[in-house]
Amino acid sequence: MEATLTQALADYIEQRKQAKLEPFQKALNKVLEKSENETEIATAKAEYAEKSAPIEENYKPVMWLTDAARRAKQISLATHAAKFTHSDAKASSILVSQPCTDSQTINNQYLVTTSLTNKAIDAVGNAAALDVAKAAKYNGQW
Repeated sequence: MEATLTQALADYIEQRKQAKLEPFQKALNKVLEKSENETEIATAKAEYAEKSAPIEENYKPVMWLTDAARRAKQISLATHAAKFTHSDAKASSILVSQPCTDSQTINNQYLVTTSLTNKAIDAVGNAAALDVAKAAKYNGQW
């Protein structure tokens, strides 16, 4: 069964949250496995709670989507990304979305981007906002 967009976004946000919490969970588990001292265990649990609370708050769907909307302006979609060629390139990335007709190609002799029916679209811009691009490009599967 295919997930709804709402469920897919909730799952994606949860996956992102778990990735952020994983190092803290590992540290807590390490202490729980190796220590029988109640003070150390209580301290480890308190540290985990302190470090995980802001992450839990930031990854509530409403909070994450609000932040994602703010960060979305830092990225754009492109079929021709100039920065992939060279990071110091002073060029603009281009999104070619319109397919060409047979009359637009030169005697149909050349393979050009506009003749492709399924173009690969990638995100360019701030790498810290690429998770937003991935969510925006959702097409039924991650």
